[in-house]
Amino acid sequence: MMRRFLPLLMAALFVGATTQLSAVEFYEWPGDDAVEVIYPGDSSEFYSALNLIQGPGVGFEEDEPHNEIGSPGGDGSTDWVTSADCGFPADFIECVGMPIIELDLGSDVPLDEMSVWEYSSSNTNGAREFELRFATAAEGKLGFGTSITYNPTFLIEDKFDYLPEERRSFEFGQVVTARYVEVTLTDNWFDDPGDGTGEMGWGPGGDRVGLGEIAFRIPEVTAMPGDFDGDGDLDAADIDALSAAVRAGSTDAKYDVSNNGSVGDDDRTVWVEQLKKTYLGDSNLDGEFNSSDLVKIFSAGKYEADVSAGWEEGDWTGDDRFNSSDFVAALTAGGYELGPRAAVAAVPEPTSCLLALVGLGALGMFARR
Repeated sequence: MMRRFLPLLMAALFVGATTQLSAVEFYEWPGDDAVEVIYPGDSSEFYSALNLIQGPGVGFEEDEPHNEIGSPGGDGSTDWVTSADCGFPADFIECVGMPIIELDLGSDVPLDEMSVWEYSSSNTNGAREFELRFATAAEGKLGFGTSITYNPTFLIEDKFDYLPEERRSFEFGQVVTARYVEVTLTDNWFDDPGDGTGEMGWGPGGDRVGLGEIAFRIPEVTAMPGDFDGDGDLDAADIDALSAAVRAGSTDAKYDVSNNGSVGDDDRTVWVEQLKKTYLGDSNLDGEFNSSDLVKIFSAGKYEADVSAGWEEGDWTGDDRFNSSDFVAALTAGGYELGPRAAVAAVPEPTSCLLALVGLGALGMFARR
């Protein structure tokens, strides 16, 4: 009897262990400069904006459910809030404007979620609605929304279903790779007239805008060979990163996608032909090499300019330049106008049509100089 019982007991213990909550991992802020609040009008902070980026173990618990540490909405050691520029009662958003929080994660990282902790449940000063924009390290804070067009708005609809110390998680539904995040606070919980007698019954306040904490979890991205930035797809940023690694003589195993023990041009070939399943010359990485790719590279204006160029700008050989050697390589590969690689049975010789288009493109470049 005992022999039959022990395996069942061990199985039950194993199942129980695997269903336990595991803590979410969050990005660490690089320093106090990681947060900057742009205040509308003559507004300023009443509680420090540094409270927004205290992080796990200081601002909120490292373990599930990651509750905020301290007294939310209390003594100013845990939360951020603006001054009350229009007195009380008043609607800060209508009277003064929308505060903008700019966050710096230190480098380009994959993001798929934002976590926030509310300001207080005893008044209506907490931020209720957030609008986000993103920028890469290369773009800087002046480049919000330039290359990353994803621009979500999130709304807290259930103020009294949670305590302010509880974490609210907003899923992006996609992976965004960015260094800077702009969070515009477009609304708070102001309940007209703001003195606690409003019809919604939310309580007094709204004369300020506050928030407990902001954090971004580290996505659990399944490792994909060739996806060097971890954003979940194979794109120009990845082949450019691989090309840079080859030029630098990198020995990092993640770039050895050919699995031959070294990092070199053969890894670029494997990335293009086997991982991305396309051809040398497919600048827009749509799976085909055709005239649209030539239009794209010549539009970039870097042909024979002796300036840094990436895959999308005509550097197909990985030498950081767009010149005739790239066309030689593409012609040799022979993928022009063959359609998707998976549908190709044989590779023909380079076509005269491609040669003519290349010549016309180059002539157009020189004519514009």
